[in-house]
Amino acid sequence: MKFYIASLLLVSLAVSCVADTHKCQQPNGKYIYQNWPCDTKPEIEKKPVAKPDYTAIVKCGAQSGAVNVSRSAVGKKPVTADCSK
Repeated sequence: MKFYIASLLLVSLAVSCVADTHKCQQPNGKYIYQNWPCDTKPEIEKKPVAKPDYTAIVKCGAQSGAVNVSRSAVGKKPVTADCSK
């Protein structure tokens, strides 16, 4: 029974992996496999989101904190800084 369930799971995974693959013949007669339909252009891949510059964020926060300490010392309201940019 365990073998049957394991083989069924393996087959279902294999089918899902092959579902979006297209076998396309090239002008030189060779075949290639791609994940978009033959004779069409591929989808444009999106660039991954860049990691934030943590050192710049910490530096901005420190400067903002220093400014707000000096503003509080003279009785002014603190200002907010957007350090996530």
